Amino acid sequence: LGVRSFVSAVFVLLGSLLLDARPESIQTLGIVGLAFCALHVLVGYGIQHGVPYMIYLGNSLFGIGNGLFYIIGVIHAAAWIPELPSLAMGLCFGALGGGAIVGAIALDLLVRMWGVVRATYAISFTLFILFGVGTVGLRMPPFSWDPRSDSEEVLERSSAYSGTRLGNRIFLHHQVYLMMIIVAAGTGPAFGFYTAFSNVARGVIGMSAETANLWFVAMNFVVLVGRFGGGYLVNFCGFGGGFFWSGAKNLTILLMAAQTLASVLVVRAEEDASTSLFLVAVGIYFLTFASESTLAAVLARHVFSAVNGGIVFGFSMVSSGLATMAFSLLMASGLQQAAASGSFGVEMFKSYNDACIVVSIIGLVASLLITSCKAATEDFRLRKDPDQRYGSV
Repeated sequence: LGVRSFVSAVFVLLGSLLLDARPESIQTLGIVGLAFCALHVLVGYGIQHGVPYMIYLGNSLFGIGNGLFYIIGVIHAAAWIPELPSLAMGLCFGALGGGAIVGAIALDLLVRMWGVVRATYAISFTLFILFGVGTVGLRMPPFSWDPRSDSEEVLERSSAYSGTRLGNRIFLHHQVYLMMIIVAAGTGPAFGFYTAFSNVARGVIGMSAETANLWFVAMNFVVLVGRFGGGYLVNFCGFGGGFFWSGAKNLTILLMAAQTLASVLVVRAEEDASTSLFLVAVGIYFLTFASESTLAAVLARHVFSAVNGGIVFGFSMVSSGLATMAFSLLMASGLQQAAASGSFGVEMFKSYNDACIVVSIIGLVASLLITSCKAATEDFRLRKDPDQRYGSV
């Protein structure tokens, strides 16, 4: 899962670069993504014939399609709802969370009915159909289109294509690196628990397998709420100016502070085998994990303007992919030690928990330090030359 997450993140970046240069190719990119998603069928083949590398290969290739559709959905939604970016991102990432829940329930039901092999093939076919239907309707709005008014005055204020394109100069601004740190810190620590929740809950906390599975389902609803709520609450956190200039920044600060607290609480919960404290701490992890993707998409627009938002978001997703892969491997190392010793103990996950605390603190500091990039946002006047046609996210 960690490797597939990283592969997806890399192609989120590549997709954002392509759509930034040639936004009219969004449907073609969707067709490419559809072809890679079709290769998910290799997972079923690997299971059926006992070929492990086919399972890994199928998941990795599916990760390419997954990453392309991830960025396609973000840019498409932002382009068609430019005046409400937080709503657009909330709907986009909320659908992502909802799909994960529905998919998990459907897979469990199909496995019970048909067995693992046929259920996997059925999921592959269903994903291909759903992605295919979505690809049919992909297109970017005309440059002059605005959802509220055709007047130039309103268009300058609310266009999805506003901002000054920075190109390669974007890497001369420290904000892009702070964005990458924030997103990595907000998604990495939670991912280890996401991939191994049941193992840790049963081995360290002492839950039964059935209880652990039920709580994991509940945690997925927390993820769903976080994805929708992250976009919705941005509008309510945009108070004041100066240091508190962005609702996305303000909400990110609150969430990173909560995650820092959770990283300390989870250690105490594991030491005391406290179920309630463990669930609260992991719930906060899942909430920040879910909200950070939505907030990153909005914050990229706030910091770098719409025209640079897609590229910044793409690079942020690469840092997220690296972080989720690193933390999943770190969690796997703890589980491997526990399996080798024959018993679960807090000491098996000390490295993981220490890393969570350090990374959460770094993410909190980065969220406090990030500011608007004036070079991307100041004194903009709408330009209609080819190089300024489209923005993203």
